[in-house]
Amino acid sequence: MAASSKLRQTVDTTVLIEYSQFVLQEVHGPDIAEVGAGEDPGIRLAIGADGGVKFLSAQNDHYPSVRLELWSGPAPPEPGDWDLTEEETFTVGVTGRLMLMTMMGEESSDELVLPGLGRYVIRAQAAGRAAARAGGEGAFFEGVERWLLQVWPG
Repeated sequence: MAASSKLRQTVDTTVLIEYSQFVLQEVHGPDIAEVGAGEDPGIRLAIGADGGVKFLSAQNDHYPSVRLELWSGPAPPEPGDWDLTEEETFTVGVTGRLMLMTMMGEESSDELVLPGLGRYVIRAQAAGRAAARAGGEGAFFEGVERWLLQVWPG
């Protein structure tokens, strides 16, 4: 299964968490900011939708490290001290280009370029959630919470 999958692209960055959330949004695609309103970030990591994925952080107002990977097929699970792991599906139908964004629309400078339009799978893994919760809202700390987002055609 994953042995034949190839890593095609990576993006390593940080993103500002606003309202305990951030998104992976298709460039010029449907706005997914309201998707999953009211979901509990204690038990959910990701919510897939038409146009991208919304992520639920353990805390507000901070900068987690995020590694975004594009795979040719199912990504091999990444070993580590992950607090939560969740797989979701999403679709892209406009540009096939994805950007990490804040809830207020601030875009990252890097794009993930998908091989085509259609359905995709994302595996979201997060670590450092308890430390992020303990860090306090409005602290704007960096790198306490870590995310790995692996995307492949579905």
